[in-house]
Amino acid sequence: YRVETNFFSEWFTHLDPDVSVENGYFTVEVTLAPGASRTIVVYTNYWPLFIFILAVIILTSGYYVFRCPLVLRKEAKSVRGSRELKIFIHVKNRTRHRCEHVQVIDRIPKMFEVLKEFGPGTMEPVSIGVNEHVGARLRWDIGVINSGEELVLSYKVKSKVTMMGAISMDPAEAEVESRGRKCTTNSNVMTVNVPA
Repeated sequence: YRVETNFFSEWFTHLDPDVSVENGYFTVEVTLAPGASRTIVVYTNYWPLFIFILAVIILTSGYYVFRCPLVLRKEAKSVRGSRELKIFIHVKNRTRHRCEHVQVIDRIPKMFEVLKEFGPGTMEPVSIGVNEHVGARLRWDIGVINSGEELVLSYKVKSKVTMMGAISMDPAEAEVESRGRKCTTNSNVMTVNVPA
């Protein structure tokens, strides 16, 4: 007895008794005495596939619903002819809802000094705290970022010592409230080459 199948349905089809698969067919070998009969049950169940697809949909939907609406990206550029670096923090609202009470915090290693030089049109941090054992902590109170809006925060730092090499800097951190839910997100960990 043979039942046609394919690679896809083969994973979800069961026969009683057990069978072998040959050339795209389930093959059953049955020996019958004269006048005897045998029932062969072919059962195809796609419920596992349905449950798997449903779980993927639920998990994907949950990710988009509960992910933090803000995206942070941190980068640095060296200032030619000096030991200065210009730090940029890109803050973007990637959702269709506005973000409120947005606060961004960045931390700088103790070998750097924050230069309080902010050009026109640059949002200045509301506070710059310095700890000689840890480094500096900058905080911006942005307030509201509308849907799809992107802001760029920037500031300069200068190396306190003559050095050359790659330095890893902590990620920037943002706290935000959107649709009554508070969340925190971090930027990338940034590695910079410090000019001598």
